[in-house]
Amino acid sequence: MFSRIPEDRLYCAWRIKTTFKDDLGKTLNGSGTCFFVKNSMDEVCLVTNRHLIDVDYKKPNSDYKEFKLITIEAFGKKRNIENMPDIDCKVMFYSFKILTSPKYENDVEVLKELRAYNDEEYTANVDYILPFNEIATEEQIKTGLKISDSLVFPGFPSWYDKIENRPILRPGMVSSDPRYNYSYGNIVIGDCLAYEAFSFEGSSGSPVFALQRGFPSDKLITWPDYRPLLLVGINAGSLLTNNNAHSGISYLYKSSIIIELMNQ
Repeated sequence: MFSRIPEDRLYCAWRIKTTFKDDLGKTLNGSGTCFFVKNSMDEVCLVTNRHLIDVDYKKPNSDYKEFKLITIEAFGKKRNIENMPDIDCKVMFYSFKILTSPKYENDVEVLKELRAYNDEEYTANVDYILPFNEIATEEQIKTGLKISDSLVFPGFPSWYDKIENRPILRPGMVSSDPRYNYSYGNIVIGDCLAYEAFSFEGSSGSPVFALQRGFPSDKLITWPDYRPLLLVGINAGSLLTNNNAHSGISYLYKSSIIIELMNQ
């Protein structure tokens, strides 16, 4: 038995826009999803895919090597006085430290030591931050996550609510054995899992949650397979058929990478 996800976990997904510029003044933009978490030192960190921060990442040619990241903007919601996520807010970071996985294949980056503008257009405050104890460790993934467990991932694919600027939630199901890393080809693609889900452009960087399974045990009822709601990874992409159609399979990078990076 799986429980629903709380509404505030929907709003932990933020739309991210990155801007790159080369020496000639030409600009490029990236867009997708990001989310904020707290590490074990109670510091706020931004988490997203590396391919949204490093425009040259995994590119087969050198067309983007001269482009440098110049701005990162995040668009989300703030709580109003009634504790409802109805206020649009925008954050622009002018200073940050980028932490990258030592495994090149892991499409994950964590930004620490965040500094943001605070004026009439931008806010420096972020609501809907995931707590550290909700991020699954490597051991929790191996022992607590099972084949066919229910997953959900909020984000900003093309069909997000553009009038209200709200993310949408998509469902999924664990497809590969969580005790091992998944690879869809003859090469290692990093510390990832496959899950049955339709992720599309804009869902890159979405937090992936394993829904609560069962209920906590008390004096009257014991649920031996209980697992709380956990962030188990970050969505990174989807697999295509030979006809370039969506296969129905997406892949995520494990949350243990996030823990490793943000606690450096």
